[in-house]
Amino acid sequence: MLSRLPARMAAVPAGLSFAYCASCRRPAPKVTAIDIERAGHKFVELPDGRKLEYVVCGDPDGVPVVFTHGYLSSCRASEARAELCRKNGIKWIAVSQPGFGLSDVYPDFRQRPLTDWPQDVLAVLDHEQIDKVHLMGTSAGCVHAAALAYYLPRSRVGNVLVNTPTCPEDVLGGDTGMAIRFKLMKFVFKIPYLADFVADRLAAMDCKARISAAPDCKRAILRGEKEFPELTADALACMDHSVSFTYRGIGFCLASVAYSVDNLDTIVKPLPFSLQKLQELVETGSAIGITTAPDDTTNPPFMQEWFHRQIPGSIMMHFERGWGHLHILPPDNFERMLRFLLNGKDDHPAASFIVE
Repeated sequence: MLSRLPARMAAVPAGLSFAYCASCRRPAPKVTAIDIERAGHKFVELPDGRKLEYVVCGDPDGVPVVFTHGYLSSCRASEARAELCRKNGIKWIAVSQPGFGLSDVYPDFRQRPLTDWPQDVLAVLDHEQIDKVHLMGTSAGCVHAAALAYYLPRSRVGNVLVNTPTCPEDVLGGDTGMAIRFKLMKFVFKIPYLADFVADRLAAMDCKARISAAPDCKRAILRGEKEFPELTADALACMDHSVSFTYRGIGFCLASVAYSVDNLDTIVKPLPFSLQKLQELVETGSAIGITTAPDDTTNPPFMQEWFHRQIPGSIMMHFERGWGHLHILPPDNFERMLRFLLNGKDDHPAASFIVE
């Protein structure tokens, strides 16, 4: 994907290159209720006027699970999993992060703090009259799920599963095993204006071209199209939905210091809370699982091992190679994760490891 960017940039007249990049810092349009209802999704309106898009599917009388999607994704991911959730007795609540799908960006280009996410999700839970929930996040959504586990009232948090979490950029060796192409993309997103141009072009690209920045994800999608075509098509549609209204989720944030990218800024900076404190959840009966795969070159195993060490009592769930960063895609793997949330333990024959 990144190899295509110079050709695309060359299409912009040299004298207009900076002007074009600067034009990418355009304000995002305001999402309307009609936009969200047309997509068949729900929303809540937050105190600052933002609309937050979400989906509820699966078993309407099932055990509630709040899911936070990853980078370049959206709440639409849950639709691909609806039948599996019904089968396992799960009421699946997925929420689009600000700037993704049909969730409004922050007003006046204000930077999105990770600590706001729990209040956003709490508004959804209160609107749906849901009390206690299990929590799940994938990729960039893992730190968001961890923030929910930390900031939501203890009485409202059940089990927690983070699927291939990342680690802050200041962790020594954090990019060990990461694909060079993905490292390059993260580097580009540090460059003002160029980052805006790249984010704008990413949003305009075909979904498969966009995902090729992560080689292991591309391989998983190609394999999934052969083995689980319907499920994989829904996963791709979810990624397309993430930029259907604005690229602002992957676009710039004027107040950002570390990154020009709003979402990326929330996941590469040091966490604003202590992961170690999540041990208190374990001590009161909750289980915290962390999934990893040996061929994940987007968020390599080093990152999950770091996350694992930070949370005493957490359980590492190992998945076989073949799906890399997208090891959530195969139905058997996804159902294994759901069973962990329901039962608080990994029932797979492969060993799980607990940090004492």
